Amino acid sequence: MIRLNREALFSVALCVLVVGARFLPHVANFSPALSLLMYVGFIGRQKSESGRRSLWLWVLGPAMLFASDLAIGIYDGMGFVYASYGLCLLAGAMMTQARLGSLLFAGLLNSVLFFALSNYGVWQSTHLYTHDDMGLLQCYVMALPFFHQTVISTLGGLLGMFSLRRLLRRMARRSSSVQRAA
Repeated sequence: MIRLNREALFSVALCVLVVGARFLPHVANFSPALSLLMYVGFIGRQKSESGRRSLWLWVLGPAMLFASDLAIGIYDGMGFVYASYGLCLLAGAMMTQARLGSLLFAGLLNSVLFFALSNYGVWQSTHLYTHDDMGLLQCYVMALPFFHQTVISTLGGLLGMFSLRRLLRRMARRSSSVQRAA
């Protein structure tokens, strides 16, 4: 049985919010999905108060995104998108600390990887571009106007999620110290 500690419960709530937001109107490529996967990758590896890891979060995040893709619609090149999702999850799991520099580096790196993989997938699996070097280059050039939205939403999502985590942990420590004093 899965026991939800505070951080795991918060992670589940984030999954629900991020996946729910996919059904709302939004700017193209402006989604905290990459940051969510890095977050659950990091949290899943951390030990809770009970000394357990929440590795099941590594399945929950991608599974919920996949379920929302099934509801929204399957698309060409989806495998490449999920390959980049896997890299985001791995990047989160590899982070040892959630420091500003590592979050910014991981967010930027994963935004670039998502851009490269997802647009390669568009080029590879559709007939929108010629299947030669010039077609691939044209695909990447046509996607450039959307790249900054991926970077902003990923960095903003990471900073927001980890800031909320820090705030919740601080509030929990205060609450437990007040209860011990009483």
